[in-house]
Amino acid sequence: MTSFFKKQPFLPHQLLPNGEKGEKKLRSQDSALRVAGPNGLCSRTQQKISRTFFSLWAIKTTKKRGKSDDTTRFHPQKRAVVKNAYIRFSIHLARNHSTFFQIAQGVHRYKTRRGNEPLASTDVRVICIHQKKQHMESKKIIVGIAAACSSLTPAFACTGISLTAKDGSFVHARTIEWAGSALKSEYVIVPRGEQLTSFTPTGKNGISFHARHGVVGLSTAEKEFIVDGINEAGLAAGLFYFPRYGSYVEYDPKLNAQTLADLQVVPWILTQFSTIDEVKSAIDKVHIVSLDPQIASTVHWRISEPDGRQVVVEIIDGKAHFYENSVGVITNSPGFEWHVTNLNNYINLAPGDAPLWKLGGVDLHYFGGDSGLLGLPGDFTPPSRFVRAAFFRATAPQRADAFETVVQCFHLLNNFDVPIGVEHPLGEAPDIPSATQWTIAVDLTHRIVYYKTAYNNTIRCIELADIDFAKVAYQSHPLDKVQQQPVEKIHIQ
Repeated sequence: MTSFFKKQPFLPHQLLPNGEKGEKKLRSQDSALRVAGPNGLCSRTQQKISRTFFSLWAIKTTKKRGKSDDTTRFHPQKRAVVKNAYIRFSIHLARNHSTFFQIAQGVHRYKTRRGNEPLASTDVRVICIHQKKQHMESKKIIVGIAAACSSLTPAFACTGISLTAKDGSFVHARTIEWAGSALKSEYVIVPRGEQLTSFTPTGKNGISFHARHGVVGLSTAEKEFIVDGINEAGLAAGLFYFPRYGSYVEYDPKLNAQTLADLQVVPWILTQFSTIDEVKSAIDKVHIVSLDPQIASTVHWRISEPDGRQVVVEIIDGKAHFYENSVGVITNSPGFEWHVTNLNNYINLAPGDAPLWKLGGVDLHYFGGDSGLLGLPGDFTPPSRFVRAAFFRATAPQRADAFETVVQCFHLLNNFDVPIGVEHPLGEAPDIPSATQWTIAVDLTHRIVYYKTAYNNTIRCIELADIDFAKVAYQSHPLDKVQQQPVEKIHIQ
């Protein structure tokens, strides 16, 4: 690693040995750790940031009284404690706080108002750097989504399906998985006329646009990152993790006015357009980039219309490709066309029971029901989930109306809930109910968003018809007011 200061911000997992991340044991047998910050940013008072989940375990710091020092050292006598301490990386930093936490490995130099001062040699040190306020919003965002977007982390493993009711109502639905920790997830209301600006790798200085349509969606990490939603015109869109197979254009700061972050493509689509063809005509006019080019991960998108038309959009070598989605299913990597071709490997599968037949002189009988699907992949990899979702969707009875179809989508997607324990080595899973953090179903015909969460399986809904998008404020709220599953008690007379 060369210089500590680079144009692109470091991310926590990039600065640990061998690309490790998450909880990492600190090794500091030979020298003290240092927490640095201009004007005492790391003072006891300012360390109490309510929304900063960055914490040092079992470590106490000391500060010289009566002196405004640029650094706060860990007490040398605490090295034995530091040796066995752990550090947990943040999902996102506190709002409105111009501090940026980074993990640095090796010997680096940090800038203070007194000039450059070399750090003592340690294996891992924590540095708290004061950044210019106009750049901090993007810094916070990038740190906030590092876990969500990096191919080195437990990834988003989302499964999407769509169904049409007998009365013509169209519903698309999906899960969202994240096995690293509890996601900050919110529902977001974007009013008509709201001005939005995209982030870029250098700040909140990308393309600006006014909302032509009001939007309701569900976001992760930050309210700007709507993962799935619908607009007033009935156009719905969502993003899905797509690592190693997509490739965006290279970020060019000279083109910031046309630059759109990949995690903000969904709100751009929903606020600007009413049809898939409109999106097709406009997408080549923007430069879609990752917020941090050092992260190799990309996403792809599903766009749906109320009449049942649905496409998958993948950007490969900087060019957007649109695929008509007649299968009605989407997962993650590899590319959508590969997944459709892969279905041919399961041509032998059929609903119901396999026929009885004789092998030589032996009569073969199935052991139980549904033997026609023997061989259906049951793991949680994207190819297996795609095959499973395609067969479950194709064999699902068509329901009468939109609401029955919404309920059916939730039932089908229950089969894709990922147990948190399978995502981690034995005994190392975080304390969350499920890797499947929430499930959403969108009724495009009647413009209603339904969702449930891992903490509360009660289905909730937001009807766009109830919202005056000309007057409502731009807002976001947690999906769960209380993260607890309600239970209805049955009283016996």
